[in-house]
Amino acid sequence: MALVFAESEVTAAGILYADRTGISYQYPTRYRRLIQPGERFVYYKGRRRHDGSRAPQVYFGTGVVGTSEPDAAAPDRLSCEILDYHAFLKPVPFKDASGQYFETSADRRGYFQPGVRKISDEEFARILAAAEFVDDSASEDPEAVGHRAPVGGGYADMHVQPGPTYASPKIIRAIEEFAVQVALDELRRRFPKFTPKPQPRNNPGFDILLAEQAGNHNGNDCFYVEVKGTTRRLPVFFVTEGELQFSRRNAKRFRLVLVYKIQLAQRTYEVFWHEGAIADDAGFRLCPVQWSCEVVGVSRGPDRHRDGT
Repeated sequence: MALVFAESEVTAAGILYADRTGISYQYPTRYRRLIQPGERFVYYKGRRRHDGSRAPQVYFGTGVVGTSEPDAAAPDRLSCEILDYHAFLKPVPFKDASGQYFETSADRRGYFQPGVRKISDEEFARILAAAEFVDDSASEDPEAVGHRAPVGGGYADMHVQPGPTYASPKIIRAIEEFAVQVALDELRRRFPKFTPKPQPRNNPGFDILLAEQAGNHNGNDCFYVEVKGTTRRLPVFFVTEGELQFSRRNAKRFRLVLVYKIQLAQRTYEVFWHEGAIADDAGFRLCPVQWSCEVVGVSRGPDRHRDGT
């Protein structure tokens, strides 16, 4: 399951919400059972505009739900933090090229009125595939985040030595693809009656959907598999807060495949397999290495021009 968060200029009732795209989402308390930490979502913008005109209905980004808190300024509302936000390079129309809705029940009258709605994993994957978005964290300095590679995003963590030489985008992508292929082979070996389905690149929460083949249902319809790949000699990897929250929310169906000690030339590696949440009490040592900071009001020094004067 995933969610759709409507973030329109104005609602049908004319109500305004204090949303901050990619940072927080304000919602009525009636959605509190639906909006839970670790749930994936896609942003949707409706057609109504402040001036009464109409805009195209589009999906424009994705992320993972963080914690929710009561809104002091609006007692009938809550606000949740947004984790692992990725804006789509181009908005995705709410219908595909053939004129079909991405949300299969959208032809029902009044379907788009709720500000928050559930969609299936398959619908969510189709929207992300249509977006073809990339990881906007790719420009980060690897030394600032514990020597994570500055390009590629997704699955790969490179063991980059401090200094001016960083892994190239080509190497990063090769490690990603290698780790995913290893994970697919491992899943087919462990689960011969399941079909592993790689998700769109940088799908929030997990990388491979492991679904039962038709006629083999035994109560476990699917598993969510997160893939990590690294050249490090020890099983060390980076994980986002959104990935942690997703693993905890879906602990019974979450699987981690860590492919480490990767040597591409020799095609050698080792695999670590984990079932359940990524947590301190599950055999992991978690260390925060990065904070997201928003400027909300600070004292300013003397103004400076762009040339430094």
